[in-house]
Amino acid sequence: MESISRQRVSNLRRPLKYLSAAVLFAAFFVFFYLKYVPLVPGFQALVLGSGLAVLVLAAARPETGTLAFLLLFPLVNAWPYLFRIDEHVPHAPAALVLFLFYLLGRLVGRAFGAHRESGSDPIRRPIGFFAGLVAVSAAVTFWRFSGFFPFVADRLYEYPVNVTGVSAGGARMSAVFVALNLLGGMTFYALVRPLLRDAGFRRRALSALAAGLLVAAAAGLAQKIFDPRFGNTAFWADMHQINGTFKDPNAFGAVLSMFLPLLIAAFFREGGKLRPLFGAAALLGLIVFPFIGSRSPLLGLGSGLLWIAASAVLAWKRAGGRLGKTAVAGVLLAAALAAGLGGIVAQRARLFQRLSDNVSALARGDGLAALSRERYFLWREALAMARDYPVSGVGAVAYILELPNYYAKDTTFSS
Repeated sequence: MESISRQRVSNLRRPLKYLSAAVLFAAFFVFFYLKYVPLVPGFQALVLGSGLAVLVLAAARPETGTLAFLLLFPLVNAWPYLFRIDEHVPHAPAALVLFLFYLLGRLVGRAFGAHRESGSDPIRRPIGFFAGLVAVSAAVTFWRFSGFFPFVADRLYEYPVNVTGVSAGGARMSAVFVALNLLGGMTFYALVRPLLRDAGFRRRALSALAAGLLVAAAAGLAQKIFDPRFGNTAFWADMHQINGTFKDPNAFGAVLSMFLPLLIAAFFREGGKLRPLFGAAALLGLIVFPFIGSRSPLLGLGSGLLWIAASAVLAWKRAGGRLGKTAVAGVLLAAALAAGLGGIVAQRARLFQRLSDNVSALARGDGLAALSRERYFLWREALAMARDYPVSGVGAVAYILELPNYYAKDTTFSS
């Protein structure tokens, strides 16, 4: 009887724990939303409509809410630009806001018993460790840009934190965004990992992500053909680099470099109705990739494709060296398309121009730094910061804020 009573108390405490967490998180989210999400009517309609839909779906059923989030995640970060909310207007990343809706939905679902406990997971401990590291680093950074209030300063002051005039308030805001982005990514992985144990859900999740990336790639192609400034910032448009539906070209290229190899592998592995979706997303992504103009993702894409090719060779050997006619035709067709499209579009693409400049610089004997003078100085200043902050590090987000100060002191850069 005593054990039954304890079990009942335990069963009662669990939903109360999640209900308390949901209420506290909802209070924080309302404050965050009102402070950092611009109250522009059209933008609010998009953000609130998609966010509330994800919240309700995630609260009702975690699998459905996760699929909705994966579908929308590649599409939302360029929404502010459609309403002239550019990089000069302080605002939270739209994808971060969408995730907070998703997380609140998951907490509500747990509070009202709509979700099952996922049980123990060995990945939780390392994720918890790194999450704690990020949280402490961000808190210290926030405190530093607060003038160590209330122990040193008597209130929060607005003062410039670097030579470009960024204020302490802007620095604190950036610390909040970066911390929530990092913590949100780790939390999302911990929440979704148990769901991915089901093969059917993995297939549906990849389908939702592929559909979102297909729309993003189509938007990027439309930018290139019609108007590179649509849904883009003036800075990147003047650089002739497209961002699709992402915050900037670097983010667009990074996401494509991660998922294009996976979509190509899924195209050959999966059959039926999903194959055209995976193939269309991968093909359109490859077409638009050179116009993004970001060079680092090219290395990631090449590495991913090599990994997929090596995996295919190993699978072929395990099958006794037998390869079906369909697979052979598919590989040859993919190679022909890649070569043809590369030859047609690359010579006019921003990526090709930047790589050509790098090769020309190396041919002139300018040294390895000429491959990317921007990154050369980024790493140079990073090493200088590591020497100045050998124990604690410069702190979450503080690298970007301190960078102009180090540039100003670097005589090599100023010359």
